[in-house]
Amino acid sequence: MINDPDRGPTLEVILVKFRTFNPHAQIIALSATMRNSEEMAEWLGAEIIQSDWRPVPLKEGVYAEGKVFFTDNTTLEFPDEDDPVRSIVKMTIESGGQSLVFVNSRRSSEALAVSLGPFVKTLMSAKLDELAKISKRLVSEQDEPTTMGNKLGKCLRTGCAFHHAGMTNAQRKMVESGFKKGLIGCIVATPTLAAGINLPARTVIVKDVRRYDSNVGFTHIPILEVKQMCGRAGRPKFDKYGQAILIARNDEEKDMLLETYLLGENERLISKLGTEPAIRSHILALIATGDASSIDDLRDFFGRTFLAHQMDITYLEEAIDRVVEFLQTEKMVREGETLDATAFGKRVSDLYIDPQSAVLMRDALLKYRSSAAFGLLHAICAVPDMPLLYLRQSDYEWIEDYLGEVREQLLIELPSDLARYEIFLSEVKTAKLLNDWISEVNENDISETFGIGPGDIRNKVEQAEWLTHSLARLAGLFNRDAVGPSNKMMVRVRYGIRPELLELVKLRGIGRVRARALFQRGIRGIEDLRNTSYDRLKQIPTIGEAVAKSIKNQLGQSEPGMPKETEEKQKSIQDYDMSLGRGG
Repeated sequence: MINDPDRGPTLEVILVKFRTFNPHAQIIALSATMRNSEEMAEWLGAEIIQSDWRPVPLKEGVYAEGKVFFTDNTTLEFPDEDDPVRSIVKMTIESGGQSLVFVNSRRSSEALAVSLGPFVKTLMSAKLDELAKISKRLVSEQDEPTTMGNKLGKCLRTGCAFHHAGMTNAQRKMVESGFKKGLIGCIVATPTLAAGINLPARTVIVKDVRRYDSNVGFTHIPILEVKQMCGRAGRPKFDKYGQAILIARNDEEKDMLLETYLLGENERLISKLGTEPAIRSHILALIATGDASSIDDLRDFFGRTFLAHQMDITYLEEAIDRVVEFLQTEKMVREGETLDATAFGKRVSDLYIDPQSAVLMRDALLKYRSSAAFGLLHAICAVPDMPLLYLRQSDYEWIEDYLGEVREQLLIELPSDLARYEIFLSEVKTAKLLNDWISEVNENDISETFGIGPGDIRNKVEQAEWLTHSLARLAGLFNRDAVGPSNKMMVRVRYGIRPELLELVKLRGIGRVRARALFQRGIRGIEDLRNTSYDRLKQIPTIGEAVAKSIKNQLGQSEPGMPKETEEKQKSIQDYDMSLGRGG
């Protein structure tokens, strides 16, 4: 995790804090794939304990021209099959095992799962009834039907599934659960499944070791990543051994895969704390919490990081000076010999956002006016904390047309620099996705328009919800007129709704689809729900008996037959909760 650009810096700083404020804390660090463990142990002042024990022994090899060449000098032949993936999957399922197939893109994972499905189905005949139930549940539990969800449902019926970050959490969990129960014979996945998820299989197949990078084109993936994939092989309590097989197109590639990926050394883990956004956030946090009150304190603290252990401390000292000057210029830290956070600085640190994001939000809030709803969305998409959608060649024309429609609402000026303008268009595209979401555009239509999966939409929505919350908190310091609109925008982003549904979604279990179904039948708010009978509620599409009962219980009204005094008591409690804004 130290090597992870997102989580690594935070873990590194936490470890330094443990060792600074509780020097006797016992730290246990675990890794199955780390090359420079001696360097890490030296930094932590730790003792290395090395073991090659594995609960299920692992055989690693490369498939080429009908034969698998394992690193232990054994071989395995597949004389009758042309397709190596199909051959290996067949062998595994027929022997009572399960397979994980790793590919280099989401599109490939879906295409291969669809292709393998009918073949896998012939091997999973005993489990087809249970698979049909999982498929039906997955499709029926979608908030909104999507092409991806329906495709996954069809795949599940065959005992083969795909898994990637474009899926929703619920979809991924259902696939993982079905695999752990032994119902799914094969999952085709992107490398996101390799790290952090305990999902072992008897056989791991790595079909691709190259992937496309928008900056450099096709490139080989890191050895460490392949090792993580291979590490999924071998199910404890089920398998006597696991096998990981890389697919080669010819003898030359077979030799490269063996020497580089299976017999070669992993890459060294490198501290990711050295980026300016990471240093900015952690310096402000140290000052805001009182853990550092001078430049010397900061230098001393960062001097104990893994970053300082790996690199020239001079660069780090210069970076600290630059960041402190930035924080003082932007009024997050007071100028003077003692470093002290302002109310702005403390608020930013509490929100755990990049100080640069906070500056951009502050400047946008100072320009806020009531007719700038889209401007709020664009403001949160213009900050470093929001990952942007890529621009496709076909995007430029329609985004610039859309920019013309919303330009008067923007709170951030158009850049004159051409390179910056490209990024600006990406910000507008990302904000347009969020605007479609809160305008209740169908989720499937959003997926197709922007070329992303339902899981990507949810990831953007979750990040946008946090950033609109941050915007509202900062508005309390810089523009009180923007507090209410920012809070409403946060709720709209959370649920993906137009403003008229804000009252309905206060109730637990009511989201964009159910709220719209209620609204279309004249039920506009809490009082309308009180006055709507249980029998009528349960007949509304998407509501049903369970949700109708939940609604009535939350309102202090139960199904027919509840004693009057009990109903009145529940209603008074609910009214009190609503007055506090608790809703459900």
